[in-house]
Amino acid sequence: MDDLKRLSEDVVLIRAMAAFIIERELHIKSRHTIWYEHLYELAGFKQIFGEELIARITTEVTVDETTVDLPAMNVAIRGKPPYGPLTNMNPIWVGYEKGLIHLALEACNKRGRIVFQLDFREERLHFNFPEDLIIIDDGTPEAAEAVAELKRFSKDYFGNGQLCIYNAETGALVSRKDDFIPMNMWLDFEKSELEIAHWRQVADDRRQRSKSINGEIIQWSEPYFLSIRVSFNYANVVQRAAYTPADEGPLAGRWLSGTTWHRPLHV
Repeated sequence: MDDLKRLSEDVVLIRAMAAFIIERELHIKSRHTIWYEHLYELAGFKQIFGEELIARITTEVTVDETTVDLPAMNVAIRGKPPYGPLTNMNPIWVGYEKGLIHLALEACNKRGRIVFQLDFREERLHFNFPEDLIIIDDGTPEAAEAVAELKRFSKDYFGNGQLCIYNAETGALVSRKDDFIPMNMWLDFEKSELEIAHWRQVADDRRQRSKSINGEIIQWSEPYFLSIRVSFNYANVVQRAAYTPADEGPLAGRWLSGTTWHRPLHV
């Protein structure tokens, strides 16, 4: 019984010694070593940029003009639904300075941008939140929806979210960071939810206002027809377009060519 008691008291030390020996002799990394080295943060980017280019950048050797095939990327928070503006983002700018690669991604609708710094020396993916997250509101309903989605991303990331970057074409994980831990700041989650709801309401209001304006335009505008006649003159094709009011007699809005009637496009 005394031996069992002594072993139970030393079980933590025994496990630590076993992990140390396994890692040192068998070269199998422990969870702590994997976390400490955090090589997973830039693992996918290493495959994209290649070892030779990364070596030149980290040693600050002048890099000649080089072509790098950067795929479209999805920026996500682990365990959270996708964010529309951060899905299928296109790389719009890549640069390097003092051993760092700066990468800017832009949403397909150009209403959101996100910037990362790839630090291959320290094996770190830097994301300065919220400065590196850019929201563009152009006054449309879609823009308001995009703002709401990026506000949701901010809330999820601030709430100890784990940032992940995926290849949009293959779904492969390109990079991930550890859980975000805010320092000297806090987020009011209730107000954050209200802010997201506010922007969704703004999107609905803009849609209703747009429908109202379009209805007034249709109501007060005189319908016109756009007709296009194509005539052949030797090898040349000539297109002619004419606007004809819709209420000018039986031939209004039509072209007469021989015995064939051509009904125009209604615009």
